[in-house]
Amino acid sequence: MTDIFTEAGIDLADPASFVFWNDESIRFSDVDMLGHVNNVSFAAYCEAGRVHLIREVADRTGVKNAWVLARLTLDYGAEVYFPGTMRIGTRMLGIG
Repeated sequence: MTDIFTEAGIDLADPASFVFWNDESIRFSDVDMLGHVNNVSFAAYCEAGRVHLIREVADRTGVKNAWVLARLTLDYGAEVYFPGTMRIGTRMLGIG
């Protein structure tokens, strides 16, 4: 399968590739028995980023539509620990 980000010229390792940014505190409830943030919790951080993006777009454009997420794919690059803050970058690749 071809990587849609590569096709679009997007480098996910480059912070400049993301338009919207928000910070989320890492919750103790996100941590597993080994002290790592549990992999399921990353989906919740993505949700927080998506909500931030939707609110920013609505504030900037006045358009308040409900969006449906069709696909979420996570690639884990490193372990994350509590306490701390996650910096979440979000961008829209396309609609439809």
